[in-house]
Amino acid sequence: MSEHLNHEPMTVAQRRGAAGDRLAVLRSRIAHVGRHRRLMRRLSVASRVALAVVIAAVALFLVDWFFAPGRLARLLMLGVAAAGIARVCWRLRRRGALARESEADVALLIEKQEGIDSDLVAALEFARGGAAAGSADLRDAVVEYVADYGRSWQMPRQPVDAKLRRRLSWLAVAAGIVGVAVLMRPDFAATFVRRMLLGVAHYPTRTRIESLVIAGRGVDPTPGAAAIASCPLGRPIAFEVGIGGEQPRVVRMRLQSVATGAATEIELANDAAPQAADGRAAGGPSGERPPSTTTYAARVPRLAETVDVQVFAGDAWTEPVRVRAIPPPLVDLAISSTAPGYAGGRVERAAEGARQMTVPEGARVEFGLRCTNKKLESATLVIDGTEHPLRPRNAAGMVAAAAAEWELAGSAAPLTRLERTVAYEVRVVDEDGLGADMPLVGSIRVKPDAPPRVTAQVQTRLVLPAASPRVAWKVADDHAIARVEVLVEPVPAGESNPAVEPGTGAPAAQSAGSVAIPIQLPTGGGVAASGVGNGWVGSDRLPLEGTATVKLGGFGLEVGDQVRVVVRAVDYRGDAAGREAVSDPILLQVTDERGVVAAITESDEQAIEQLDAIIDRELSVGGAR
Repeated sequence: MSEHLNHEPMTVAQRRGAAGDRLAVLRSRIAHVGRHRRLMRRLSVASRVALAVVIAAVALFLVDWFFAPGRLARLLMLGVAAAGIARVCWRLRRRGALARESEADVALLIEKQEGIDSDLVAALEFARGGAAAGSADLRDAVVEYVADYGRSWQMPRQPVDAKLRRRLSWLAVAAGIVGVAVLMRPDFAATFVRRMLLGVAHYPTRTRIESLVIAGRGVDPTPGAAAIASCPLGRPIAFEVGIGGEQPRVVRMRLQSVATGAATEIELANDAAPQAADGRAAGGPSGERPPSTTTYAARVPRLAETVDVQVFAGDAWTEPVRVRAIPPPLVDLAISSTAPGYAGGRVERAAEGARQMTVPEGARVEFGLRCTNKKLESATLVIDGTEHPLRPRNAAGMVAAAAAEWELAGSAAPLTRLERTVAYEVRVVDEDGLGADMPLVGSIRVKPDAPPRVTAQVQTRLVLPAASPRVAWKVADDHAIARVEVLVEPVPAGESNPAVEPGTGAPAAQSAGSVAIPIQLPTGGGVAASGVGNGWVGSDRLPLEGTATVKLGGFGLEVGDQVRVVVRAVDYRGDAAGREAVSDPILLQVTDERGVVAAITESDEQAIEQLDAIIDRELSVGGAR
């Protein structure tokens, strides 16, 4: 039974396992050949792609170095280079350079190289279980034959293809040249990388633009720096360029309008001799010139618009620097005055654009301003060298928006009650640090409040010692009267008259012996209705006039004495002291009754003589008497 089992024919699966075990060594060697061929193919593809990348990089560098294209052009160049490399990869794939070889494909290649019949491929197929038709003994024989051959077969060496060797050689040479160039000039390599990343960078040049000053402010000329400058609109602007390294014959500056694109070029003049880095003149005792910088300068008489500025010096140039033409603040000034209450309290405003104004004495003056085109940072009113800050009316303590109104932050003492003509200046600073294009200066003229005008008279200047003469008076003023009184001063016979300043005839100051007789002023209800205030009379009730009785009985006068009578008035000026004025002095002569009669008789005789003279003139003109 056991012998029968031992000689029982093998099944198909058993036959396949036995054949596979016999071809294991051969399969391993075929797989090694397949891996080597796959490595060579990958190396070939990688070398072609790498060579294409190196050629593209060198081409990009040469074009970028010679022509210095802009960012958009560089982006287009990168796209072309990427398309070229992608085309190389596509062609390699189309040619099957990356296709995988099966075990049968490698076996067929070995058959061709070793001159073996097709038994190798057939044995592999038999071992895999393919081609089941046919004699089993014949299949076993083929497998056994190939297995014996595989144990004695030496795997052939796989030499590198000649084309691949040449390609690798070219790749090595190109990579070596590029590597040496990078090691020698890493600054060029770094600049190239930044430019291919669409950054702003310039390759090193023999001429160096080391400094750039626009309108007195330094601007960083380094490529990629956020360079921007500004200049007041319509004002001159100066440029200074510091050049180092190889000095060029001409330094040019290109100004291009941002709005219209129109461009103009100007040449910069050599403004100073080369200066060493420490500020001393270039050169030294040994005759060697240290690194120096030469300054070139130019001046544009008037900057009318925003421009982009580029400097070209030898083989160096700068990226465009935007120079903004900043308009100065346009300020509207508003001046208003409020007359004092006793002068009517009228509010007046200066004409639009006017910087001068005439106001009554004692008026309150207010300043306001408005910037119509931009924001203001600060505003200050200067009077007699004293600064009075202004603040935005809509948001005290904050920066005001454009067109906001500004007013005095506090009360300016000279403007609360203006008593004299003052000159002023308004200083503004906008958000760009600019002031007004034209000085904001002007003056506030004061119309003086004149002192009162007083007149007084009496019917006769001869009086008895106890008489009570009546003095008629009249008072006028610009605005208001606060007080009216009669000053009576006896002058004994034989004494000098203190009522008149010697040699001038002007009334002297009130002496200690004078007596003031107040005059009751009219009263009424309310300033608006009657012009009568608390102790003062307004202009609508002026002039005031009346009579005052002077009682001389209490002065102990004697015949020959004199009495000085003056009417004094004081005007009203609110909290300030009023000004006073007096009438011409009236001198009353004290006499007795005979003196009065004589004076009357004398006056009658003078009247008769005047009447006769009039009649004579009439008769001489009109005929006989």
